[in-house]
Amino acid sequence: MSNTAAFRFATFYKKKSISQHEVSQQIQIFLEDVEKDASTSLLARLPRVRSILTHLNEAAPINTQLYDEIFEQFDGKIEIHLHPCFLQNTRKGINTFLGDVLLQYWPELDGNLISFSSCVPTLEGDMLGVNPYVQCKCSFKGISLAPKKDARGVGRVERNSDASYIVVLTLSLVNVVIKQKYLEKHGFTYDGSWIGPDNKNILGALMEFKFDQTTTDENGAWTAKSPKILSHEPSQVVNTDENSIKVTSTRKSRSRSPRRTG
Repeated sequence: MSNTAAFRFATFYKKKSISQHEVSQQIQIFLEDVEKDASTSLLARLPRVRSILTHLNEAAPINTQLYDEIFEQFDGKIEIHLHPCFLQNTRKGINTFLGDVLLQYWPELDGNLISFSSCVPTLEGDMLGVNPYVQCKCSFKGISLAPKKDARGVGRVERNSDASYIVVLTLSLVNVVIKQKYLEKHGFTYDGSWIGPDNKNILGALMEFKFDQTTTDENGAWTAKSPKILSHEPSQVVNTDENSIKVTSTRKSRSRSPRRTG
């Protein structure tokens, strides 16, 4: 059963950067743990989590530190209202709730939740008066995709036919827009499609960049600058979810279209 109840509050602390290697290890452990007793909604998201892991593993032979600047690990505390079917198993209810927000942008976290572990109730569930929900406070640990301004990012060029920008897909999860002025500054040219400094078409190329804007608000996709081609070799990653190019939010999940700039 999917839990649709809202949370009352959430706090996150002990945030710190985590290396690409550590993220790979933690995601692998997470996948092994949750597959044993995952909710339907969580199972539906696991292919995209595996895709992130595959991207990290694919990047390792090129550079073991490519993604070192965009992930954080954290401790969290949250109060949630669970369906009463979880009254005798609040731990499962917590996992169900976190599964529902997995991969989505969480404003209080300022990032996308990638994995979670060590979910422990800190207060036994109580019925909320006449409301058909169980109040539960809990703690957990997790990893988030939370790049800061000027942090290094990596992704594949998904769209290069518009003269005003290109779209780079990072980790099969988030669209990143790089505008014309930054492309031309670094030797890229446009002739019906964008061409790299090496005179090769950049569609599908692995590109490094620096994040410029990483909010997922009403203004659209994330933006970046300082583009640099790392490889023209095709990706070995297969997107298993047609919604993988969406930037989603716990406030409202929807597709993000990049803004056109003149």
